[in-house]
Amino acid sequence: MSKRLYEIFCAKNESSNKKSYSYTYKNTKIDLVISEDSFSAKIEMDSKYDSTTFLESDYSEDIIRKALLLHLILYSKELKINELTIKVDNQEKKDNSITFIHSLVSGELLREIPKKWKDEPKFIQKILDTVKTKYDSRFSALFAFIIAKSKQYEIERFQNLWISMNGLYNFYSSLIKKENIRENKKIQLFQFYNDWSYEEINSKKRTEISTKLSEIIKTTTDLQNSKAEFDKSDLKDKIQAILDKEGKNYVDCYGFIILHYAYYLRCNYFHANKPLPLICFNKNDYITLQFVNNLLEGYLSENLYKYFCDNFVKKQNKFIKDNEKEIIKIIPKQDKDTKTTSKKK
Repeated sequence: MSKRLYEIFCAKNESSNKKSYSYTYKNTKIDLVISEDSFSAKIEMDSKYDSTTFLESDYSEDIIRKALLLHLILYSKELKINELTIKVDNQEKKDNSITFIHSLVSGELLREIPKKWKDEPKFIQKILDTVKTKYDSRFSALFAFIIAKSKQYEIERFQNLWISMNGLYNFYSSLIKKENIRENKKIQLFQFYNDWSYEEINSKKRTEISTKLSEIIKTTTDLQNSKAEFDKSDLKDKIQAILDKEGKNYVDCYGFIILHYAYYLRCNYFHANKPLPLICFNKNDYITLQFVNNLLEGYLSENLYKYFCDNFVKKQNKFIKDNEKEIIKIIPKQDKDTKTTSKKK
């Protein structure tokens, strides 16, 4: 059977700001071009698809799925598909019955995707090379992060940022290749990897410390919008003083906020027996969420995209191997009493 050329595109790709990519799907090369207002793709293969059946194929689904995702990352806005054009060899067909195909992000993101993400080819290529059936918690983290960028209200923003953070530490735990790691241990492993602490902070201690933090944060008038600002603030000193009462080098202040304090807030807001706030009346709660959201989003902006780069994952695996003894102390069945230890970098 001779090869046939299939093309699919949304609108005319007339923009000068085009990005061209290639990837392989089912051992078949796909050339994808994305611009600010459209996308197009070409694929040459042995197939009996006609213009109608090609649009219904998994090849077409894979192309459209990745085009919409990359468009959000590259241009921080939704690509609306009102009509698709399918070409098989030189026969062309337009289809405007596909309005059900759309992104869950409507319009422009309220906060742009970081430029460093767009400029990292390994991150982009990993997205292209990964089929839907191989999505892991990194993709859960990525999708939630993008949705968070579209949210105006702090409670919705927090909900998605926490899912994103949860996706990251779940992925890291999966590299350890040990089944049934408890949630608290996953958090402990992640804080150890980030050099925030080796100690396990159980639910009771987390709640006790977080309650004290809430009182301090509520009385602070100049909450910071970034880690750099937070590191220079009086608020950090006050929070670190509370943490230091638990012991020297008990836990890093920044790490506690974006892992443990955020987890504490998640437990307060997202349970079936605790209705998600529909109306905001409490200014202090709003300010607290905004503060935590800014630190969470900052951390994810700096780190999430790296998890899609193979070299970064290799470094994580090396860290796990080099610190095997310390990690084994964290995750055995009877692991309540852990002692502070040094780690190899």
